[in-house]
Amino acid sequence: MLRVWGKIYKKGRIKTSVTVSDGHTDWSFKNRFYGLMEEIVRQLDLAMPIWLDNNKEDLRRFGYARFTQDNFIEPIGFDYLECQIIEVDKDDDETQMDP
Repeated sequence: MLRVWGKIYKKGRIKTSVTVSDGHTDWSFKNRFYGLMEEIVRQLDLAMPIWLDNNKEDLRRFGYARFTQDNFIEPIGFDYLECQIIEVDKDDDETQMDP
């Protein structure tokens, strides 16, 4: 199982959050994570953020990615969206993530 916690931060506090998970163990880690990201932004009523190199590196190294205004085309009313991996199958290798 892969679980991701999406959090919207404003002024250093979590304003809203959502946790999503999937059971598609036959899918690649990348496809599973993208699917969960789509669900997070859908539930939070946001556009899909643009992945920059620093987001990819943060996800690989720390297990989370932060998306600021630089990642969105439209203006956002918060400081950043953070998507954090909170559970991953031991068979998955999250270092294979390359959005």
